[in-house]
This record gives sequence, C-alpha cells and structure tokens, in this order.
Amino acid sequence: MKEDALLVRPELNFEKWPGIWQPTKSNNKLYEIVLERKTTDSISKVEITANSKYGPLTTEAQKILYALYKISEERGHPRRLLFSRRKIARILKKIWCKKTREIIEKALYQLRSTLFVLKNVFYDAFNKKKVGFLKTFTILSDLEMNDEEINGHVSKEACYCEFNEYIYNNLLNNYVKPTLLDVVLSFGEDGIAQSFYSHFDLLLANTNIYKRPIEKSFQDINLIGKEYQKLSIMKRTFERIKPKLNGKRLSSGGTLEVGLEKTITGYDLVGLKRTDGIDKNLATNVSKTESTVEEVSPSLKKRIEKLSKAIPEEPTVKNVNNDVLKTNNVRNESAKELIELFAKRFFNLEKVRATSKELNQAKQLIKDFGFETSKYIIGYAYNQACLTNYKIGQFGAIVEYAGRGAAQYEKDTKIKESQQKLANCQFCNGSSYIDVIINETKRTNHKLKCPHNLEQIETISKEKQIKLRLADGKIIEKS
Repeated sequence: MKEDALLVRPELNFEKWPGIWQPTKSNNKLYEIVLERKTTDSISKVEITANSKYGPLTTEAQKILYALYKISEERGHPRRLLFSRRKIARILKKIWCKKTREIIEKALYQLRSTLFVLKNVFYDAFNKKKVGFLKTFTILSDLEMNDEEINGHVSKEACYCEFNEYIYNNLLNNYVKPTLLDVVLSFGEDGIAQSFYSHFDLLLANTNIYKRPIEKSFQDINLIGKEYQKLSIMKRTFERIKPKLNGKRLSSGGTLEVGLEKTITGYDLVGLKRTDGIDKNLATNVSKTESTVEEVSPSLKKRIEKLSKAIPEEPTVKNVNNDVLKTNNVRNESAKELIELFAKRFFNLEKVRATSKELNQAKQLIKDFGFETSKYIIGYAYNQACLTNYKIGQFGAIVEYAGRGAAQYEKDTKIKESQQKLANCQFCNGSSYIDVIINETKRTNHKLKCPHNLEQIETISKEKQIKLRLADGKIIEKS
C-alpha cells in the first residue's frame, strides 16, 4: 500500500485539543469538561457536555471521525457525505460483527450529540479569522443511519452525515493536519497511548523536540482524575506506554522517541523527532538522566537547543533522468488540461488557474483511469449532476462519479468499436448479415450474422456445412 493511502487529514482545530477525547477504557464519567489555555491577550476555552445516553467522546470516536474524514476526502468533500458502517469498519480494520456495528453507531451518535461551547478557539479558514464565540457546536450537524432490507436481509446500508458548517469549510480550505491512520490504529484500545501519540504528532510537526513537565502534559490530554494526581502514578503510566510510542512514524517525517528527564521538582516529558540528521543516541542520553537529580549537562543542552532551532534543508536532487522530468511535465500538462475542461464544462470559464490540491486530484484520476477516460468522466459527471440537480462546485466532487463514468466509458467504447467494425466490414457491407445459399440460382431469405472476419466465416461454413455469399458476390464453400 502506498504511503499516501495511510494518510487521513483531520480538521486542525480539534487536533489542537487532544483532551476532548477520553480513553476508551476509562471510567467515562458524565461530567462537563472544561479546557483552558491562557495567552498574553486572551483566554481560549472549550466546554464539552456529553450526551447522557451515549456518553462522552472517546478515543474510539476519534478514530471513527478519522474514518469519516478519509471517506470525505476520497469523495472530494461533498456537503452530504454518504457512507456505510461496513466501510468504516474496513478502514479501521475491524472484523464486521454485531459488536463492531454497535461501537460504530455509538461513536457516531456521540459525534452528533456532544455539545461544545468554544471561546476564542475556532479558527475559520474560510474567513481567515478566529471566531470569538460558538455555542451548541456539534462535530456532526446531521446524521441518518438506515438499513434497506430485502426479504428480511440487510442488503445496503444507507447512511449519511454532514459535518458542522465551520468544520466543512475548513476541510474545503485545507485547514487540516495529516495523520498516519495505520499508526493511530496500532494502539488498539490503549486510548492513553493514542492520545499522547496524537499530541506528540501535532507538537513535533514544526519542531524536532518537545519538553514539558509531566503533570502539565497529562493535563494537556485531560488525564486529571484522582488516579493521576500522584507523580508516581503518572510516571508509571507513561513508562507503560513508552514502548508503544517509541519508533512510531510521525506524519511530518521521522520517528518518535520519548523519555522522562528527572528534575529537582519531578519529571519532564521529552519527545524527539528522529530523522537521518538527528543523533540517534540523543534520546538515550536524555533517558539516562532519569537516574540522577542533576540538570542536563551544558553540552547536551546546547545540542538540544540547536536541534530545536534547526530548519530542515530542502532536499537536493542529483542525477535526475531527463525522461522522468519530461514525464512529470506531461502529467502536469494533462492535469491542467483536465482542470480547464472541468471549468469550461461546469462554469463556462477558460484559462483558470488550478490549485495544487486540484492538480493532485487530477493526476490521481489520470493515474487510476487514464487521460481519455478521465475526460469522459468529467462529461459523465456533468450529465449526471444535471439529472439529479446536484451542484458540483469543486473538481474533487468528480471523484464520486469516477467508477461509474469509467464503466460507462468502457461500455460506450465497445459499442463504438462494434459500430466501426460493422461500417467497415467488406463481407456484409454494413448490413450485419451475409446470405446462406440454399438455391444456387437466386438469393434466399436465409441470413447469417456476419462475424466481420473472413477466417471465422470460413470456419462457420465448414462446421455447419453451408455455402455463404458475401456482399461482393464471393462464395464461401462448405468444404
């Protein structure tokens, strides 16, 4: 599987607040969660009220939300997202059974019914500003789950949902953060490990080192219950999940290395992004300081500071094959032509400037189906959208019609080939039939469908022991 297929791109606002997801196997108490972050000029605040029937949001619901994001991205982010529970199970690599279905349904209802109050939290990428106050905010603004039954058996799951308008606009405007879905799924039901990984993956996206007192790190992911009030329990909990975190790939590149650094007052939690340019022994040196109360050595401090300020250099390209460059140029031109065709067909616009997202989508469409088929798919999508009165606003929506359009293109191509073969056939002269001779002196009404191939005509004559007269008068003998 290609690495791109492992990526899911969650909306970034909620990724910044890992504390909204409670570990799946926690006590899941129905208390109101209040998260705050203070800055120099304001206070950002999140209030979360769980639904009494379905319970608080869990890390299981987080994974199911990732699956919805992935389905939405694959289909070009339609406003009304059609999906099935089986599709979600396949994405999350769950065995389909009654329990899996119940887990997915419960999580979907949590996403629909959990209320948020957001103050100076939500960044609106469409209007490019932070929204001051959002009340009664839910992640899903609409949800419908139905089953279509035939003779008592479920034959099709007809489900749909709509993301909150703010989330939807941010997805369209690419205000997202890539996440490696396979890595998230590798933690299984260990919600604490999953929460810490999500937190590290975000914080190490633009830097190579993260360091914070362990108490505040646990507060960041909202592990504040009585069982996490003691330093020894926090240390023991983190040491339990540490082997699960070390070596995990990060979406920004490199692998994760975590450890605890002992200080005079307690412990600092340290996370490092290890790449080819980072000293692989650095994390080991940090973890060794656990056995001493002394601060980190000056030399190691300098290395960490230098590492945290380091800006990765642009990769250099050497010995690039000219044929490869030419191929890439052809692909870019083909993708641009596809975008221009889309703009011309749907909006009667010419010489539009394609975005990088549209170009990538066009390239993928060409890669999957070929250039000529992709052009046909655009026309097919236009005709189908007109029939259903569906307003297509972005190139990504074409993906919804790709499979059906490609199948129809293949069908139409076969029909055209058959028509072309018939029109050019010299044996039946376009009439589709040749004469079967019964009486030598005159033509009869007996006809045989022409295979448009002389060898096949001769074979039929021999096998059926009949004489055939072609359009040009030539006789094919039976022997």
